[in-house]
Amino acid sequence: MPLQNASIKVTEFIIGGFDKTEKPFVVGVVILITYVLAILANMMNILFIIYDKRLHKPMYLLICNLAVVDILYTSSASPTMIGVLVAGVKTISYVPCFIEMMGVVLTLEARHGLMIGAILGPSLVNPFVYCLRTKEIRCKIFRIFKNS
Repeated sequence: MPLQNASIKVTEFIIGGFDKTEKPFVVGVVILITYVLAILANMMNILFIIYDKRLHKPMYLLICNLAVVDILYTSSASPTMIGVLVAGVKTISYVPCFIEMMGVVLTLEARHGLMIGAILGPSLVNPFVYCLRTKEIRCKIFRIFKNS
């Protein structure tokens, strides 16, 4: 019987590594809350800059672009981690897996902590650092809360 050329089409991978996480639901909820806060803060910055004509200056357009990049970057891996930890989804399709790959030789816990910190940290901190430190946006936020 001749050997036939066989090809295997890989469509998804099984996600491993989160099995040893203590209290995965709690970790997943913390990641979810941080993710939602990062998205909301960046969306508020974008909306402030879009709707206030006085903020249509190069510095604020740069801040707006930074907020868009933060949203995209945070959304690249956070939903997968939340799905694994909270919902128990253990598979990932080929393209998202390729996007989320990292070669660093670390312990599993260190790799997870580094990935979570690198993805969520800047996206959550940037809106507060860049927008609350600018006088125009800070005053606009104070006016909104003062009128409420």
